[in-house]
Amino acid sequence: MDARSRKREEVRRENRGLILRLVATGHCHSRPEIAECTGLSRMSVTSIVSEMLEAGYLTENHEQIPQKERGRNAVSLSISHRAPKLAGVLISRNRIEGICCDLSLHVLARRASILGPSTTRESLIRKIFEILDDILVPGCSVAAIGVSSVGPVSSTSGMILKPFYFFNIHDVPIVRLLQDRYHIPVFLDHDNQNAVLAEYMYGKWRDTEDLLFLGVGDGIGSGIISCGKRYENTRGLPPEIGHVSIDMNGRLCPCGNRGCLETYIRSETVLNELRSTTGLPLSYRQFAELQDHPEVDRVFHAVMKRLAAGTINVLNIVHCQTVILGNDASFWKEQYVRELEQYVNRYQFIRERNEIRIVKASFGRDDALLGAAANAAEIIFRGNILFDKAHDEND
Repeated sequence: MDARSRKREEVRRENRGLILRLVATGHCHSRPEIAECTGLSRMSVTSIVSEMLEAGYLTENHEQIPQKERGRNAVSLSISHRAPKLAGVLISRNRIEGICCDLSLHVLARRASILGPSTTRESLIRKIFEILDDILVPGCSVAAIGVSSVGPVSSTSGMILKPFYFFNIHDVPIVRLLQDRYHIPVFLDHDNQNAVLAEYMYGKWRDTEDLLFLGVGDGIGSGIISCGKRYENTRGLPPEIGHVSIDMNGRLCPCGNRGCLETYIRSETVLNELRSTTGLPLSYRQFAELQDHPEVDRVFHAVMKRLAAGTINVLNIVHCQTVILGNDASFWKEQYVRELEQYVNRYQFIRERNEIRIVKASFGRDDALLGAAANAAEIIFRGNILFDKAHDEND
């Protein structure tokens, strides 16, 4: 195949992936909407849609969509129940979760397993296999597996590196292990990088070109969408806001630095302080939602100030317009969210005409789990996997 033919084939794959993404994520519901959104000719759109209807990727619905122009109403399109599915796995510090979902991120099956103090590398891998074995049932066509993991991870090498507070488990070649067992494509990224991808592709803030996701939990993680793409370096390493120092003479962090944001506001640290100062045996969520308790308010006010300091350091570099709070931060009362927003906008470097909005995650504490599946979907929407052999002389 010569260079021109290869380029044409690449464009064909990209157009198919793009159209599938527009339908799967709810951006477009009909052929005319797709043509208007993509700039493709109606003839090309009709040809590609017909191909995907025949392949069982899309289906036509009874609903008809009124058109701006005069003429017949358009037929509504959606993802077919026969279309290949996605699997997603979340590896966190206290549990493993897995889902099987369609390309629109509708969950069809879900399984979970708790991790305890006796967890080893071998038992971790065994639990991941057990969950996927249960989800990937015979007859269910799964196109790819996405993995969200505590970090640091390397998405390019497919490796879970050496996370803190993770049973001393490190250097796990999770992509190779899963590919060897299931013989389908596997894609890994940091849990918060996948979470921000889910927001960008499927969430309330989808297609916001610059996003900062903050995951507050056993660690403090972050994910960044910059100019419409996930931010990472050539080794596939994600951003780590939890290890931004807010006090060079502060608490010693397991990473060796002092004053890391994570040492002050990770959920376990805050929960211990709340229980100590109040004497109440509540959960993190119960404390976050507790009304009119001065000691609880004092602790969370301090959390907002510290988180604002770390967030401003990142925003002054990447200049994201929207900050999304996920994991345990999704439990925070609105007054805390607004307080954090005020701190950030008061002290960010570029203030004029640059109001930063801070919002809660679209999917609550499920962002990273759904993000695992979104990570696999993104590859398909680029035109890969399903369309590697697509060919249409009419394009």
